[in-house]
Amino acid sequence: MARNRKLVRIGHGVYKLEMHSPGQYDDYAAAVALVGETGFVRGASSLAMRGLLPFDPSCMYLGVSRRLRRNLPPGYSVKRVAEPDIEYVEGIPVERITSAIADARASGAADEDALQAVEAMR
Repeated sequence: MARNRKLVRIGHGVYKLEMHSPGQYDDYAAAVALVGETGFVRGASSLAMRGLLPFDPSCMYLGVSRRLRRNLPPGYSVKRVAEPDIEYVEGIPVERITSAIADARASGAADEDALQAVEAMR
């Protein structure tokens, strides 16, 4: 199917169908699949996935609980987190909102005013 261009290779072992209507969470699911079984969406990307911050396609923030030995395409920021605070959104492991706010603040991935607005909404 890849040779016939019905599948598009995203990364090692991760493909998408060429004739597929993209879903709301496809980019996040593909990113988690790229980093492997202990991967999860973290920080500003976790908040964007929930619609609390605008989505920034130039950088996807991901976490892993074990060492990552894969080369990823540009635009992925991966951090090792020993004990991640995750929940599942549509089957995708995602950092909980409180932890995601702290992570986004520490990494400088989101504007402080936007993070304060997210905290105020909670």
